[in-house]
Amino acid sequence: TGTAGLEHVIPQGFRAMSIPVSQPEQELKLFSPGSRIDVIATVQERSGYFRTGTILEDVLLLMKEAMDVPGRGKQISFIIAVDPKGAEKMALAVGHGEVRVVLRQEEDDSLLDSTGVSISDLIKGMGADEESIKAYEESFEPGSMEVLRGTRKTTEYFDENALNKARSRLVGNER
Repeated sequence: TGTAGLEHVIPQGFRAMSIPVSQPEQELKLFSPGSRIDVIATVQERSGYFRTGTILEDVLLLMKEAMDVPGRGKQISFIIAVDPKGAEKMALAVGHGEVRVVLRQEEDDSLLDSTGVSISDLIKGMGADEESIKAYEESFEPGSMEVLRGTRKTTEYFDENALNKARSRLVGNER
């Protein structure tokens, strides 16, 4: 799918930005150009815990693209209209987390007042008592490693599930 002429449909003061989305292709069929969406990101906090939150709301979907990525299959990207500040948020979320999109009702212009949600918040919401929540949080011992990318050094945090997932990917690639 080409993007030629896309500059004519970008609203004044906005930018077109391509974002990869981490959702099943079947689910993404619900979205079409002109849809209004919210963008949700899941990132790992320095503590090692994950937090999910809505980072952009009521965003115009300009178009969808699908590409075959070697070793990963089909990757769906959305091209969205964002203001410059929204583009900065998206760049950070895409570079350090997982991005999902949700479809808005076309006349819904309400905005969310939320600081996001963590695993502990989910456990609390399921009615767990404080003792169980504390036991869960204390049992979580995230690991970390320094990663060199060219001249840039970062610290990556992970938990046992993420480590096992990475190991299984490596084993799967060796076959």
